[in-house]
Amino acid sequence: MGYHHLNRAYVDATLDIDHPEILLYERRADGTYRFNGVEFIVPFRDWPRDSVAPVLMGQTLRREENLKIWYLHVWAWANNPDGMFSGFNPDVACLNGTGKVYKPTVEGAS
Repeated sequence: MGYHHLNRAYVDATLDIDHPEILLYERRADGTYRFNGVEFIVPFRDWPRDSVAPVLMGQTLRREENLKIWYLHVWAWANNPDGMFSGFNPDVACLNGTGKVYKPTVEGAS
């Protein structure tokens, strides 16, 4: 998914399309960074996990139990074969394969 740059001042119960909580970047082989997309998040402390999910741009945010957040990725600056609002982008790679792979909680799995 690349590098996540969080603006803590935006992390609350409010979703604002002009102020995403996270900017997503990919580090390229030459050391430069490419802006790929944004992520909107709402912590469970501000929007309880057992309530109706928040909605932004007609998209229902996903629940991430490990991080205790609702989230929505928007791959607006990078092609994503899985779709603009997909949770992951298979075309975004970690430099030299050295990045950690994060596995999200699968809802309904035990």
